[in-house]
Amino acid sequence: MSLLCKKVKKEFHELVNYQMSESRAYFDRTQNEVEICEDISFAEDQTLNDNIVFFPTDEELYPYHEAMFDFLNEYGINIPQGERAKPYLRENGLLFNFYIYRESEMKRRLLMWLNENDIQLEII
Repeated sequence: MSLLCKKVKKEFHELVNYQMSESRAYFDRTQNEVEICEDISFAEDQTLNDNIVFFPTDEELYPYHEAMFDFLNEYGINIPQGERAKPYLRENGLLFNFYIYRESEMKRRLLMWLNENDIQLEII
């Protein structure tokens, strides 16, 4: 990487497009900037534009159910029959740990996605 091509630093949450959000974050290759699009029709119109790259959604990076399955398996947590995982984790003080676990893996996957798409950004 040359000195002219310095990595821009961005917060993780500025780059991930959350499923329920009404806006979409994207990278403009011509401006070398991260932008937020509030107009979903604009976002749909830009899908063929090679200079605009939309960041993946949280569900594309690490689907919630996959993350829950991995978390429960990795930490050996058995959910009692008839109970749901999220309320069980909440009752046992583990729900926050799950969210940290998922976010950490989403950051790792986003870094891989940035490399694959040749986007020079540093996540802080």
